[in-house]
Amino acid sequence: MKMISNIVFTKNRPLQLDAYLESLYKYFPSELIQTYILYKAELFEDEYKQLFRKYANCIVIKESRFYRDLSNLLSEISTKYVLFGVDDVVYFDSVDFDVVDETFDKFSKTIFGFSLRFGEENIKDGGDTVCEAVSAGQRVFSVDWTQGRTPDTRYPFELCATIYTTALIKRIMHYVSNSNVVVEKLFSPGSVLMKALGKIISKQSVLRPLGYFYDPNTLVLTHDIGKE
Repeated sequence: MKMISNIVFTKNRPLQLDAYLESLYKYFPSELIQTYILYKAELFEDEYKQLFRKYANCIVIKESRFYRDLSNLLSEISTKYVLFGVDDVVYFDSVDFDVVDETFDKFSKTIFGFSLRFGEENIKDGGDTVCEAVSAGQRVFSVDWTQGRTPDTRYPFELCATIYTTALIKRIMHYVSNSNVVVEKLFSPGSVLMKALGKIISKQSVLRPLGYFYDPNTLVLTHDIGKE
């Protein structure tokens, strides 16, 4: 059984997605990861199709309504962990998933996510207090994101190379999701109301209190739920 559901967001960048997938399968064991690609192709539709034939083991979802597409996908996922990815990331080293698994088990009451991006050096450079522990015989480092001193260390819900428990992701989405069909129609990105509001106020400031996300940039606004 797969251990991680890897959800990748991509829009109009098949070449970058190709590099992402090539590096993913070069450094990570494919038997542990099931990759889902949620893509939007306003351009390069043929190139995307060619790429998907190359990586036939990926499950591909063409975006029609981002909010519903992602919600439906998350409802079907049963792996222990979720790893988010975007098409402008490239991996250049491997990760021992025994370390990841043991870290979540040892710190289950306090851990939010396991970042694959940040190391001890760049975290310390920001002035945060870094704690050290050992998991599966390797050193791991942690910071208290509620006391973070940099944009990176106080931002726990990033959609780029961070692993979360599936249970946490589903809980977050449950709290922020809004299933009111009328409200969804009124505040969809292309609605007359949103176009008018967009001239005087940011889309994010409208969507955030309503519990809607229409693309990865609005989805990350849900990270504040982790403070509860």
